[in-house]
Amino acid sequence: MNAYVIPIIGDSRLRDLTPMRINLLYSHLLKDGRVRGPGGLAPKTVRNVHVMLHRALSDAVRWDLIPRNAAEDASPPRVSRKRPMIWTPEQLGDFVDHIQGDRFYALWLLVATTGFRRGEIAGLRRHDIDLQRGRVSPSVPRVVVAGRAEDSETKTRSGERVVALDPTTWEALREYVITWDQERELLGQDTDLLFVWPSGQPIHPDTITSLFHKHCAAANLPRIRLHDVRHSYASAGLMAGVPAKVMSERLGHSAVAFTLQTYSHVIPGMDEAAANDVADLILRRHESPGRISGRAAVASITETSKEPGDLLHFRRSPGSSSGSGGRI
Repeated sequence: MNAYVIPIIGDSRLRDLTPMRINLLYSHLLKDGRVRGPGGLAPKTVRNVHVMLHRALSDAVRWDLIPRNAAEDASPPRVSRKRPMIWTPEQLGDFVDHIQGDRFYALWLLVATTGFRRGEIAGLRRHDIDLQRGRVSPSVPRVVVAGRAEDSETKTRSGERVVALDPTTWEALREYVITWDQERELLGQDTDLLFVWPSGQPIHPDTITSLFHKHCAAANLPRIRLHDVRHSYASAGLMAGVPAKVMSERLGHSAVAFTLQTYSHVIPGMDEAAANDVADLILRRHESPGRISGRAAVASITETSKEPGDLLHFRRSPGSSSGSGGRI
């Protein structure tokens, strides 16, 4: 609101806001809305502005400040939903191999093995980490507003969650916290943010993205968005047979239905396997000697296809535990 709405229509009285005026605001943001440099905002960003403005005006209606919500009849830009580009588990494993030894190795492991959002990673505090039980609970995300990193609220109520860690990520995080404590004592740091530079300066969310792309290029991996690692993690988990309810909770989605809709491209193969598994139970006594069972049939078809070989498991990085997750 402070970056995109108030500078344009902040002087207007609430009663003077009309759907047409709000539409003009959206048009301006699409064409010239960037705070830093020329150009407009992405339709998704303008759509987010609409959601916030609609919520604020709904509060004004409830408090009897205005008779109606002008944003109700405004026309925010449509956002086309494209299937995300994702890495295979093998490529995720290659990425993990590449970033070993990096100062933020624990950060990258959290990205790859929990599906945390960028803001959740950047906003992690020391008290969000339970090293005794191997749990992480992101509480205050850090997002970018007009180029500056600011504390925010969780995207959904389900975003306030406790996520279990695999042994490899757990150990990497433990080692990072030891270094964090030492630097904090030696250099007199007072920040409670977890991922910081040796000076104590918190890593900026945009810097996380920039470093990620540099690592991708150095590892000769396909260029994807940082957020697509989250999609890669979710897709691998569903294909490995992790229940959608469990994946939804780990990802912090508001509902399982949203998880299933977002990752519908994974469902057809799961549906075929389910059809064969249930048929095996029912028709087992009627099997002929030459009949191939359900999962074996699916595996046979998969082997002869052109898809990447093993989509169900991470390739373990050197030195990782045999129990490194079981979730991807």
